[in-house]
Amino acid sequence: MITDPDRYAPVFIRPGRSGAVHQETCPHLDRTLRMIKSEGARAGVVINPATPVSMLDEVLDVADYVLIMS
Repeated sequence: MITDPDRYAPVFIRPGRSGAVHQETCPHLDRTLRMIKSEGARAGVVINPATPVSMLDEVLDVADYVLIMS
């Protein structure tokens, strides 16, 4: 988990692959997911078990998948 995904995500994104960011560290989650998708990758969101899934209501239409940590 990194604390500034907007800064580092472009380094790791590859077309045809997937990139996931932690909801808890991403202040502009919608923008970050759209940036990942614009690079041709699948965009995912990772949340901690204690984080309510309802926190993702506004980005579920953008996210390709959600991962709940265990």
